[in-house]
Order: sequence, then C-alpha cells, then structure tokens
Amino acid sequence: MTQPLWPAMFEKMQVLVDDVSTRLLAQPISPWVEWIDQEQCSVKDTQPYIDALELINQTPQGVVLVLGRGRGIGGMVTRRPLLNAAVNRNDEVKVRDLFTPRNKIIEIDLKETMKTALVLFHQYSYRSLLVFDKGQNRVGVLKRSLLLKALIEQLISESIVRG
Repeated sequence: MTQPLWPAMFEKMQVLVDDVSTRLLAQPISPWVEWIDQEQCSVKDTQPYIDALELINQTPQGVVLVLGRGRGIGGMVTRRPLLNAAVNRNDEVKVRDLFTPRNKIIEIDLKETMKTALVLFHQYSYRSLLVFDKGQNRVGVLKRSLLLKALIEQLISESIVRG
C-alpha cells in the first residue's frame, strides 16, 4: 500500500509558508505607505463636517488630517464617521465632533516592520495607522488591507517560484 501524498505536501507547504512569512514580516513598511499632501488634505476642527467629506472623496488615502490649535496635526478623520454624519443629515456637526485626536491615534514610525504594523492593527482593531517620517516632515497612512494584500501576493509569488 502506498502512502498518501497529502501529509508530505502539507508539511512541505507549511515549511515554505513559515520561511517566507518570517522573512516578509521582517520587511519595513515604507513601500506600502501612502503619503498625504498636508496642504491639500487637511481641515480645521471648526469647519463643517461636509468640508472634510468633500475633501476625503478626492483623496485616495481615505483620511483627512485635522489641524490642531497650533500649527501641527491635531488628529485625523476617516470616511466612516463623515458618512455617518451625512446619513444623519445633521448640518451642525463640525469636524471636531468626529475626528480622532492626535493623542488617541496609534502612530507607527516609518522604520518599523510589517510584523509590528500587523500587531498594532490586531491589537487596536484599526484599519489605518498614521505614519510619521520625522526626518522628511511627512505624514502618511498605512492601510491594513493594503499590507495584507502585499503579504499574500508576495507569499503566492514566492511559493510559485519555489514550486
């Protein structure tokens, strides 16, 4: 009687996945960050939510920065709370009623790895993280869906190459 092939194939595949995923998770997040034009994609917290909604519909990142009382970033607002306000048709709602303040935003440094980002996504159940590149004075967004898609694509391409 011959041995079934499934256990051996599964074992080989598991070793491949472990090897590839360990290497991929150690990669920096920088290639998957979408940079935000801070001049074009920001609002004041005193503005009506509709201003942020109009702006967010013109940006691929799905995030609008909210300017703080000083000159820096005071927080961010994403598409979901803006759409909820639009559904409720409350014209009196301001950006300050919907945005996440900077002290409650989970930030990640540009030099961090994919593994660190995935841990943060899981731990806080966020779909986006703000990325700060302090050396270049830039702000970007790292999306969970984009990062997972990149990992899966790389895993598939490496498994095809290795056979």
